[in-house]
Amino acid sequence: MDQQKKVPQMRTLPSLIFMSRWLQVPLYLGLILAQAVYVYMFWSELYYLILSAFGNEAALKHILEAIAVEGAKVPVLVDAGVGTASDAAVAMELGCDGVLMNNDLQFAHYGHYRRL
Repeated sequence: MDQQKKVPQMRTLPSLIFMSRWLQVPLYLGLILAQAVYVYMFWSELYYLILSAFGNEAALKHILEAIAVEGAKVPVLVDAGVGTASDAAVAMELGCDGVLMNNDLQFAHYGHYRRL
């Protein structure tokens, strides 16, 4: 009545292969951590980009500082977040070499879309 069920023992090589999957845990934990850092960086930059699109001067300054290269002789142009002439003036005051204006401002000025 007291019967013991025997659990079949795995052989040595299959057992080692089965147990070796735990060696990959640090690798995958590192990948998960790196992905979390990239997601955080993406959302923080997206936050500043959205604020600059609505005309926040501090966010625009943050973006310009992030893309600025010290000592570079490449002109810096601003396109995103410029909706009014005062936004363009702020960008020029912050050190941009040029500001790209969108079609709505062109339409408001000319009354129609003009091809350049």
